[in-house]
Amino acid sequence: MDVEVSLARDDDEWYQRQYDEEIHREESSETLSLPQLKQLFRDLIGEYLVGGNLHDLKDSFEELGAFDFSDEFIKIALKMGIDSTKNRERELVSLLIADCSGVFFDREAIESGFERCLESLDQIAIDAPNAHKYLRIFIARAIVDEALTRAWLDSPRVKRLAGPLVVLVKSLLDAPHGYERIDKMWNAFSVVELKGIVDGAVDEYMISGDMEEVKRSWTELETPGYGHELVKRGIRASFDFADGRDKIVTLLRYLMAEGNLPEEQVRRGIERVRESMEDIKLDVPAAEGKLHEIETSLIPHA
Repeated sequence: MDVEVSLARDDDEWYQRQYDEEIHREESSETLSLPQLKQLFRDLIGEYLVGGNLHDLKDSFEELGAFDFSDEFIKIALKMGIDSTKNRERELVSLLIADCSGVFFDREAIESGFERCLESLDQIAIDAPNAHKYLRIFIARAIVDEALTRAWLDSPRVKRLAGPLVVLVKSLLDAPHGYERIDKMWNAFSVVELKGIVDGAVDEYMISGDMEEVKRSWTELETPGYGHELVKRGIRASFDFADGRDKIVTLLRYLMAEGNLPEEQVRRGIERVRESMEDIKLDVPAAEGKLHEIETSLIPHA
């Protein structure tokens, strides 16, 4: 069901002036007001933050058909991330923005969502004292994930809305290993700790075949953006077992189907294995062929 929109979007008071009118659904006689639409957005994002299933979120948004209001959706997602007490939920918001940018939502909607959040930042900060810090990290992370461009920081509108904050974002990006540090800022564990936990879970699975235990361990880490490392280390471990290919494919398919592992993270993990292939083949000469079999089993048309 699509939300009908025939509104000019000339300035930042667009929503306040126009949302007082009814928004009609083509396939229903029901009407949708601004508060109702915002609440639907909050409900969708809230379910996503609990379950982490990005596919379900996108399916529900498509059914709603409110793409003309994508920037409001992004603004609400950012605000919910800022208000959250959990880094896991902020990580999920970053993943949502990265996954949807340029494919599900156009770049202009992403930019507008951030700009609308910047406009309201002082008001948001009344109830969320860390709002400036968190939005700064959200912006830097979106640039690292290529959901925003660095050039966006220098646009007149962004400079007018958040000149000092822009300076701080640039300092994060320009710091030594800045992009790598920003990519891990929502993680509660150090990289070394995460790798150790993932290795332990993968090794146990290769012996026991207990997928539920891997899922439990992975969920407790609350680091969905680290999925590529799970994929990389799982595939690498599978090379050492005769039935490793079938086991890792079964596990990764399961985690993907359960919404714990986005396809983008699987692709990234496979690519990281490929980048290390020359070293891996010193110990496992057949590794390249094994990786190809795993990739084609997990990703159609790979």
